[in-house]
Amino acid sequence: MAGKRVGPAEIESVLTAHPAVAEVAAVGVPEQIKGEAIYCFWVPVSGAASTPEACEELAQLVADELGRPFRPGLVRPVAALPRTRSAKTLRRAPADGS
Repeated sequence: MAGKRVGPAEIESVLTAHPAVAEVAAVGVPEQIKGEAIYCFWVPVSGAASTPEACEELAQLVADELGRPFRPGLVRPVAALPRTRSAKTLRRAPADGS
């Protein structure tokens, strides 16, 4: 991301510190200008609002904590994160689409 080094764990730890976030996955996706953009998918805690305003607040939280270059290009709430058979968070779609 713009020549800076950061892993998903740093971004995820910032987001999971927010009281509305149960769990989160941060992934890098190819991007024309920066080389790679950050997309974050988060599971709200029970009763937490998953509004566009909440997503904006989370994106701003990352920018405030890690710097503007690390502000996610997408922050989206999801009902659950996909898991592998060993219960690890799946961070990419299978090549065969299954």
